[in-house]
Amino acid sequence: MAATANPCVTEDCLLLLLDRGNISITRDMFEKAAEADSRGRHLTKTLLLKYQDSLCVEDVLETAARNEESTEEMFEFLLTWEKDLMVAEDVIVAAAGSSGGSMKALLDWGQPIQITEAVLKALASNERRQTLPMMQLTLYYHRGLEITKEVMQAARGNKTVGPDLTRLLQTYKLDQSYATSN
Repeated sequence: MAATANPCVTEDCLLLLLDRGNISITRDMFEKAAEADSRGRHLTKTLLLKYQDSLCVEDVLETAARNEESTEEMFEFLLTWEKDLMVAEDVIVAAAGSSGGSMKALLDWGQPIQITEAVLKALASNERRQTLPMMQLTLYYHRGLEITKEVMQAARGNKTVGPDLTRLLQTYKLDQSYATSN
């Protein structure tokens, strides 16, 4: 498992260690690869391709979603690995709180994902600059979301994009109430 987290270990070296050492692939190894820096996506792909029978992709998604280095490409790869993949709420919450491309990949995936109050609060609390465009995409793709008092509080408390985010959510709430009253 230390080899997957070691920045000096290449894909070829990892495969050699696994093949010669008669080592079983574990969930922890996939998670360590997903946690790794930008080369983590290459290690994860390598492990998936070589040892696909040893892994349930859902187990790796949350780790990849939390990874600040995780790219949109890496997450897209994981999302398309299994045909009938179901993404759990904790993965979506992790993606909403991350600076990686995982939230954008989820929104662009084309499969239904459940946007809950917890997801909206995590996104509203995310103090990275890309929070505003991610919230815009979330609201665009998922009409009819309820913007609760707690979500508004999280947006107001956002030190980076709080005022803009609060205005966006207030406008969305007004648009939703107008649409339901007509």
